[in-house]
Amino acid sequence: MTDEIKNTNETKPAGLTEVVKPAFKADADAGLSKLTEKLAEPTKPAAPKPEPVKEVKPVVKDSKGMFDYSNCKQYVVQQGDTLLDVAQKFVVALQQLRYFNHLDKEDPVIRPGKTLYIPDKPINVPYGE
Repeated sequence: MTDEIKNTNETKPAGLTEVVKPAFKADADAGLSKLTEKLAEPTKPAAPKPEPVKEVKPVVKDSKGMFDYSNCKQYVVQQGDTLLDVAQKFVVALQQLRYFNHLDKEDPVIRPGKTLYIPDKPINVPYGE
């Protein structure tokens, strides 16, 4: 029984002091030489990255040059439509729709076939316009 205790005490557990050696020295040397060759190769300058091409949309201005119509919706007036109907359909203030399309304040008549531009954001209508 004392022999068994001695045998278990004689074995050394693997610890931080042990040095792990590669199984084959030739394999380790080959890996090291490949690494040093890779590092010794001249580095090529990185090719400049092409800048993304920005799509340029033509700016569509109204006849008076006051508004940008390029991002807004268009609506072709149908038989029986009124300006109020179109304003309600697109949830736009009537005065903003009238001013955006340069319709007369006193008589904002729209005829079938006319294209109305629907603003994509609120429009400031000056007082008296």
